[in-house]
Amino acid sequence: MPLEEYDSYIGPDGYFNMIFDFHAADIDVENGSEWFKQRDWNVREFREALFASQRAFYQAGWGTTFIENHDQPRALSKLIRDADYQNDVGAKALAAMYFFMPERRLFIRARSWG
Repeated sequence: MPLEEYDSYIGPDGYFNMIFDFHAADIDVENGSEWFKQRDWNVREFREALFASQRAFYQAGWGTTFIENHDQPRALSKLIRDADYQNDVGAKALAAMYFFMPERRLFIRARSWG
């Protein structure tokens, strides 16, 4: 859903109290395509996706940003490109980034096996 439409779905005039935002999780997905058609991206684009979602939430209502989902690679291997940091150091950096985002955080431990 486009960020500009959030106020139609959440907030005082919306249908829901809260929505999940997957724009950051889809940073490597070709816009308007299926999830498996990947595109190249950079850190600046990822940062802007996070900030754009935050701005949309501030204007519309309550939400949470997801950085991965069960149909895509794990965030550690997708967002941390340097193999030297695809370990506990990179995982802690992602966790700190996610924890300090100003929104409702959801940590979901269950993942599908395949």
